[in-house]
Amino acid sequence: MITPLLNVKNLSKKFGDKVVLDKISFQLNPEETLGIIGASGSGKSVLLKCILGLIDKDKGDIIHDESHPISMLFQGGALFDSLTVWENVAFSLLYQKRIDKKNAKKIAIEKLELVNLSKNVADLYPSETSGGMQKRIALARAIANDPRIIFFDEPTTGLDPIVSNHINELMVQCVEKLKASNIIITHDINSLKQVANRVGLLFKGELIWIGTIKEMETTDNPYVVQFINGFKKGPFAD
Repeated sequence: MITPLLNVKNLSKKFGDKVVLDKISFQLNPEETLGIIGASGSGKSVLLKCILGLIDKDKGDIIHDESHPISMLFQGGALFDSLTVWENVAFSLLYQKRIDKKNAKKIAIEKLELVNLSKNVADLYPSETSGGMQKRIALARAIANDPRIIFFDEPTTGLDPIVSNHINELMVQCVEKLKASNIIITHDINSLKQVANRVGLLFKGELIWIGTIKEMETTDNPYVVQFINGFKKGPFAD
């Protein structure tokens, strides 16, 4: 029997009278990538923030082994402009694990090399790098503490198709090396097909469908069919 790394049970959240999450339940298994899709305003980001503890949930349970490190790749990268690239990558090592600067920089360079960036980048500032490089730097930071669970918030937003494919490949490679599990929020269906094992569809705060990538491509569920194909007509327009 597989023991999930993360178990979400009946998670609910309201802002005033607006129900944002309504009894959300799912599991994240070891070495699995679960994609969460849905229209803007469906509750994806709030779900992520509730799991991470950035927003207090109203009801439900979020169960995971707190001894397992977790990390997040933010949508905009969220790099610190005043820190060098290696200091950004090693941020959690320096300020949470209290690793000395020499060893922290060594680890940071190793992680940068995992995302195909040379050590020559380490002493630059984020403003001296391209958008694609910044996304890779953010990915290196996300894997710096060898996490068991990584959360990805729209990892390919704003990137051209070539760079997006590169980021997707790097995500898969890093996850395989770390044997990590992942939750990815995305609108990019091509990206989803490259990186995810299972997919959950949020609609008006409810997780209305969950299945494998193959099931997503063959289901006759009208919500899934409309969303992944971008059809104008369907239940999302009702």
